[in-house]
Amino acid sequence: MSLESTRDTWLSFHANSGAIAPMDVRIPGTTVAMSIAMGLAGMACAATASAQSTMGTFNVSVRVVRQVAATDATPLLDAMPMPAGARRLTRIRAVDSLWVDDTPSTVARHYREAMQARGYRLAYESGDGLDSAWIDDRSHHRIALQLRPVIGAAFATRVVLQATPDT
Repeated sequence: MSLESTRDTWLSFHANSGAIAPMDVRIPGTTVAMSIAMGLAGMACAATASAQSTMGTFNVSVRVVRQVAATDATPLLDAMPMPAGARRLTRIRAVDSLWVDDTPSTVARHYREAMQARGYRLAYESGDGLDSAWIDDRSHHRIALQLRPVIGAAFATRVVLQATPDT
């Protein structure tokens, strides 16, 4: 049996014994969940005892997962340097998609200079320079950058920026 808690969200209870079928119960709220889970643990012990076990083990483990508040990446994306003439196509959560009327190599050069000027350090770059990851060592913010040439368009690049704020 194992117990799993995410502070104020859910607690999972798993029990598996030869005498009873495996259980998986999810209960909201840590205090209530722990009380119910301990009752279920008692039932599991009783079921094991009634199976006339001469020897056995009973394990309980609780894992409390650090509560992470949803962090808004919008300010990070808004602070990212956009190349001249860039147009935002979409913004979904922590990801911006842009259209830039320029070559991928020119856009890559723009981002390399602009990110370094803002204190970001290059953590990864693909061999062709179209994918990169940047980290701000002071705030621990991370930016992933993908550049793709637009097929059928002369000198156009699709830019995908993904921001990961420190949590």
